[in-house]
Amino acid sequence: MQKNTLKVFTCSLFMLVSVSANAAFQSQTILRIASGPSAGLIQTLPSVTVDEYNLYTPGFKDPFKVKNAALLYDKRNPLPTLMMVGANYAFFLGGVMATVSEDGSLNYKGKVNLQPEAIGGNYFLNKGTKEVIAIDSAGFYNSTGVIANNVRILGGNFYIDQAGTLTTIKHMGSAPGNPLGMITVKEGWSFNDVIRAGGNYMVKVDGSIVAINSENGFFSDVQKIETRPKQLGGNYFIGEDNVLYTVSDLGEVKKQMPIIGKMKTFGYSYMIDGDGDFIFVDGKGVPHTEMVRVSSTGIKSEVVRQMKDKLDVHQNFIPANQ
Repeated sequence: MQKNTLKVFTCSLFMLVSVSANAAFQSQTILRIASGPSAGLIQTLPSVTVDEYNLYTPGFKDPFKVKNAALLYDKRNPLPTLMMVGANYAFFLGGVMATVSEDGSLNYKGKVNLQPEAIGGNYFLNKGTKEVIAIDSAGFYNSTGVIANNVRILGGNFYIDQAGTLTTIKHMGSAPGNPLGMITVKEGWSFNDVIRAGGNYMVKVDGSIVAINSENGFFSDVQKIETRPKQLGGNYFIGEDNVLYTVSDLGEVKKQMPIIGKMKTFGYSYMIDGDGDFIFVDGKGVPHTEMVRVSSTGIKSEVVRQMKDKLDVHQNFIPANQ
């Protein structure tokens, strides 16, 4: 499979994003604005944050420092109409494909000889063959040779077949673009009692949670929480107690804060209410209510606490809705 890639970088003059080679994040997300002055603009949400981001204001010598900054990248978009989207990849009219890396880089793949029949978060099943095509955290799409027949539940980095067998997809194979070791079939366990799927976790019939470690593909022990999950996202869920719970890349379920108001739009790693106020959950499971929005040129940056642009309905990908 060809892996020729044109990376569309957005770099700030005042920031350097460094991603560990051992990072295991899978919650990077691609967005597309549907209408208004920015209609058609692609945005990416990296799964990684920046320890310190310096914002410079004309007339001021010293920068404003944003600690543990979550980023929202604007991307110039020469791509045609969006047709379908997973968590870290999208297909556009004519079979054009793009992926997003964990650092927020948009990777243009061009027209590919692939067509999703069923969509997961970081993988899809190719039409006709049902081969698992996995997208790693570096943005490469990988032909795995694994055939997924009789799938019952599609998660973000896992799926369960009709026999109750779990298959997990790590964030990376043996190297970027090499799927060796990326997929593991968990023989000897039954997951027939799983009824709903998040991105990196699943919900059992009794409301308990089993999470998937994106680094090694292992599943966690059953995790009992104080409530039943109500609204499922990719790396988060809202319980019936109206509290936000997040799931880190290592499969740790963390109780966060109560949800104030009513969330209207849900995506893989974010949610937005009717006023545009948002919560973004990074790869470590940390929620953010503000982000640094970086322009497509990388020169202009601003702190944003609302996302008021109308997003394309095709891009609100959540495994539980599939």
